Amino acid sequence: MDPNRLGAYQAAGQIEKAIPMLQQSERDFPKDYNPPARLSSVYLKLGRYDEALAASDRALALVYGPRRVRVLLTRADIYKGKGDASMERKTLEDAIAFAKSLPDAQKPDETIAQLEKRLSGVNAGR
Repeated sequence: MDPNRLGAYQAAGQIEKAIPMLQQSERDFPKDYNPPARLSSVYLKLGRYDEALAASDRALALVYGPRRVRVLLTRADIYKGKGDASMERKTLEDAIAFAKSLPDAQKPDETIAQLEKRLSGVNAGR
């Protein structure tokens, strides 16, 4: 239900209204990485970077498999928003290393290529 309501709030230009819903979902489902991962994205879009990082920390503690790459990518976006290129770079490196460590059946090759391209852009801006 959260993804649909989040999409509706976003389409209406009222994404901040999704925060209480996602906070409640995080309380209701404390072992699910999705609510804090979604909260992280909402806070990122609102420019609330410290709250986005805190939510990302909670999501990273719970996420598993290829989904971890998505959470790390959002985290890299948070650091980019904060203007912290060194942490953006490190987070992208972590995401690439993790993605490459996945079993072949789960390895997101296209995503790895995109992450490597983004990393080269960050490195070029040193």
